[in-house]
Amino acid sequence: MIFFCNTYITEEVPTNGPQPYNRGLLRKDDKLDVFKYSLASLSKIYPWKRVIIYYELDKYYEPRKQELIDFINKEFGEYDLILKNKRNCYQD
Repeated sequence: MIFFCNTYITEEVPTNGPQPYNRGLLRKDDKLDVFKYSLASLSKIYPWKRVIIYYELDKYYEPRKQELIDFINKEFGEYDLILKNKRNCYQD
């Protein structure tokens, strides 16, 4: 089975469509940390044939790019890994 992930990680609030849910006094989780946790959860559940991760970070998370790359290589290094710092925005 192939694991494919195509994501954009941002702190921007959408200007149209549904607005973020107000969590009240609950803590605000760092979106890059949530993404890393999600990847860690998926990395060991199945012997992946190939792992394809396309990601894009906004300016807020750009300084942590190498941290993310190292983490992904650690979690999925044993598989056929394709990692790109560019997400698919459009597809034919």
